[in-house]
Amino acid sequence: MDGLVTGIVEDKYGGVLPPQDVLSKEFDVSRTVMREALSMLLARDMLDVRPKVGTRVRPMNHWRMIDEDVVNWRFRAKPDRQFIRDVIEFRTLIEPRATAQAASRATAAEIAGIREAYELFKLAEPGTPAYDEADELLHTRIVHASGNQFSSKWRRSFAARCVS
Repeated sequence: MDGLVTGIVEDKYGGVLPPQDVLSKEFDVSRTVMREALSMLLARDMLDVRPKVGTRVRPMNHWRMIDEDVVNWRFRAKPDRQFIRDVIEFRTLIEPRATAQAASRATAAEIAGIREAYELFKLAEPGTPAYDEADELLHTRIVHASGNQFSSKWRRSFAARCVS
C-alpha cells in the first residue's frame, strides 16, 4: 500500500487511479490485496469510486485527517501553505489547553520528566537536530502529562513533523 499512497500524494496518477488489475500488476500483488488497499483508502476518504467513472483521488483537504496514517501520508505530499497553516492553528488550539491540564494533573515523575526535557531544550543550539529533538521531547512530555488520551494520540500523529 505504501507505493500506492506514494503515487497518490505525489500526484503520479493525475487524480484518477488506473483500474485495479493495472495497479495489481504495477505493484506485483493480487487483485484481492489491491482491492483491500483501495478499500482502506476509501474508508479514509481519500478516494471516490463511481461506476463508469472510475476511482478518483479526492482533494487532500477531504481526507480523514484524524487518522494517524492519513496525517503521515499528508505530510509526505508536496508542501501546501494551507495545510501548514492548519497544522499550526490546530497546535495553538490543543497545546495551551494540554499544558494547563498537565499543570493540574501531572504526577511527580511526569513533572520531573518535563523539567529534564526543558533543561535539554535550554542547552540545545537552535537550528540543530538536538534542538528539534529536545523541542519535540518537551512538547510530547507536556501533552502526555495532560492525561488526555486524545491529546496524546494527536501528538503521536504529528510527532517529528510539528517541531516549533
